[in-house]
Amino acid sequence: MKRDAVNFGGKSSAARMGRDGYYVEGSAVRRAEEVSRPIKKRDNRAAQKKRAAENAVRERENRADILVLALSCVLIMGAAAFFLTMKHTVSEQGSEIRKLETQVLNCRNTSEALADELYSQIPMEEIIRRAQDDYGMRYPEARQIVRLGTAAAGTDGREENAA
Repeated sequence: MKRDAVNFGGKSSAARMGRDGYYVEGSAVRRAEEVSRPIKKRDNRAAQKKRAAENAVRERENRADILVLALSCVLIMGAAAFFLTMKHTVSEQGSEIRKLETQVLNCRNTSEALADELYSQIPMEEIIRRAQDDYGMRYPEARQIVRLGTAAAGTDGREENAA
């Protein structure tokens, strides 16, 4: 048994091994096992060519996968950029709508204020006085008033005031 080809239970010291193939580790006596070293075989050329062809196919498949991943990343980034531009456009339009709604509200309030001012400037008594004095408007007399009644009263719905 060769000393360099023997596993000493993780110990590197060959001096501890006895002649009969046993060694002492602490208070235990253990049997030395031979370490199996893999022997490299020389592959024939056909196997090497086959492996090279398989590696080339795998490499092409890996390139295709990388290309698909890169294109999908580009598409996702493009969609994200488009989404951000659309979101920015929508927010700008929303702020423009809020500004215009504020202007409409201000115009409505101004219109109501001007209408109130217009109608409150001239009292109703002044309007009646001017209509009667300047334009000759008079209230109707009792004989000029015609009251319309219901058809169930037995008439055609007209009642004349006899006074």
